[in-house]
Formats: sequence, structure tokens, C-alpha cells
Amino acid sequence: MQITIGDNIKRLRKERDITQEKLSEALNVSVTAVSKWERGETYPDITLIFPLAHYFDVSVDELMGYNKEKIEQDIKDTLAEYRKLQRNYAEKSVLDRFISDAYQKYPNDFRVMRTYMWSKSDYADCDNESLLENKEELELICDKILQGCNDNDIVLDAKNMKAKLLHAQGKTEEAIKIYKNEFPDFLQNAHQKIEQLFTKDSEEYLYWNKINIYEYIDFTAMKIARMVWYDKALDKKEKVVKCEQIVDLLSTARRVTNEGFFVVLEKSLIEQYIYLMAANNGDIDDIARFLDKFLDSARAETEFVKYDKALRDGILVPYKTENVLKFHIDNWRTSNHWSLVELRNEEKIKAVLDKYDK
Repeated sequence: MQITIGDNIKRLRKERDITQEKLSEALNVSVTAVSKWERGETYPDITLIFPLAHYFDVSVDELMGYNKEKIEQDIKDTLAEYRKLQRNYAEKSVLDRFISDAYQKYPNDFRVMRTYMWSKSDYADCDNESLLENKEELELICDKILQGCNDNDIVLDAKNMKAKLLHAQGKTEEAIKIYKNEFPDFLQNAHQKIEQLFTKDSEEYLYWNKINIYEYIDFTAMKIARMVWYDKALDKKEKVVKCEQIVDLLSTARRVTNEGFFVVLEKSLIEQYIYLMAANNGDIDDIARFLDKFLDSARAETEFVKYDKALRDGILVPYKTENVLKFHIDNWRTSNHWSLVELRNEEKIKAVLDKYDK
């Protein structure tokens, strides 16, 4: 952070109607020295910091230009802007430059350190080449976090990075040991523990039980989708057929049982399949057909949230609207995600969107 002590001395002196001569006499320094401080050419000797603060009746932090509240807000705003850039799918070069500037400005803030650290590697996958290329810097950041940070989430992220670095070096068993010894399992998460506060015949228990189900669904859908899509025994067409069979079974289950679990899993799973098809040059007819199924399930979910409080509380937070269908139609038409930008210009995709946008 830039030190503004010279500007502050000048401001404080003028606010109190004190001349440079009077200040120099009080501190037993030359007028030239005071003048150089105020022009930013030199800084006061460290032994003069406390006398200066006492003379102006301010804290050392204020004298040095350090405003804790302002810096804290700037860090929060900076990280919020970075997340906004990510949501808008900014180019990687833009993201890298932004977070590098933030890290240079606040090299000792653990939140900035963590964000910068993960800009060097994929959070979910192992980019071994990037990990090894940035190994020394990443290890240094991890050590700083582990030695001085009290935020458990940031500490776990540092341990996660340590494990990834070990795996990149061929030390996979050591990496797995970190995960087994240092990370909680599924049963230790906050919502699971809240659920266990209540007796199983209570409304509160049922509510939190549903919250936990809905919380796991996106994760489960991602795993199911990848289980099929990365099955090397299937060719691309066979994968699409199997994916559609699963989706249609869930759609039938949703209609027969009228259960929110099935509509949420159905919608999440279809969305995963669409992105996988788009990323792998899928046939536009297949994608349009899956989009039709997706928007149908989004329409069903919009109805479900009207009377299912757990579904409403668990699903709608990121949407910020109860009209799930409209959210997804708008997202397809305005998102900067590369796959949607390309797909929404296809006539068959436009037709599906128009069908549900009534």
C-alpha cells in the first residue's frame, strides 16, 4: 500500500494553521526537511513518527495514511468484482491481470492470496503443467496461509493445493493422505448437523432433510452425467441415447410421484448433459431436444417452489427469483458463457426458447 505520510503531514499542518517553520522547530528538524516530507521526496526518520502523531494528536495509523476500514472495504469490493468477472466469463487474461494486481496491492491478505492461488490452477481438476510451473510460488502461499490464517475454509484450500502439488509431482499417496486426514466427510457438513438437532417426526427435521437432499442434487447430477459421458465403452451417439433414457425416466418419476426431488435432479442432470454436448461438438438437434426437456423441467420447478419451502430456500438463492423458467430463458439469451453464445444463434435453439417464453 502506498504510504501517504507526506500528504497527511501537509493536511494536518494546514488544518491546524501551523507553518512549516513552527513544525520544524517543534521537532528540531530543518524547514527543508519538512518541505521534502510534504513533497514526498523523503520520509521522516522512524524516530519522529510517534512525536509527529503526538504533535498532531492523531494515531500513527492515521498519520501513515492507513485506514483499516477503507482497506477492508476495498478488499471486499475487489474480490466481489473478480467474482463478477468470473460470472460474466471474462477472458482468462483479464481475470489473471485483475487478481495479480490485487495480490500485488494486498500480498498479505489471506482472502486475496487464496483467490490468486487458485487463478494458477483449476479448482476441480488437476492441471499438472500449471501446478509444476508455479510450484514454488504456490508452496510459499500455502505455507503463509497454514502458518498464519485462522479462517478454516482458507486453510483447507491451502491443504487442498498442497495435495494437488504432491499429486503433480507423482506423490499421489501423500496427496490422498492429506485428504483422508485433514478433510471432513459428507456427514460432517453444517446442514447435516443442523438436521440432526431435530427429532425425525418433526416438521423441522423434514425441512432440513429436504434442504440436504436439494443441496446434494447438483453435485449428484454432475457425477451421474460424467459417469455416462466419460465412459469409453460408449461412442458419442450411444452416450446421448443413454443420457436421454435416464432423463426420461426421471421425468416420468416426477410426473408420477409429484416429488420435488425428481424435478430438481431431472433439471440439473439435463443441464449437465447440455454443457457436455456443447463442449464436445454435439449435434444441434440433440441439444435442442435436451433444451426442450430442460425448460419443461424448469417450468415444473417453478410450480414446485410455490408450495415447497425447502425447495424454495435451497434452490432459489442463486436465482433471486421464483420464476425458475424465466431465469433460465434469460440466461440462455444473455449469458456470456461461450457455449450459450454460440448455441443461441441457432434457429432450432431460438425456436425452443420462444416456445417457453410466453
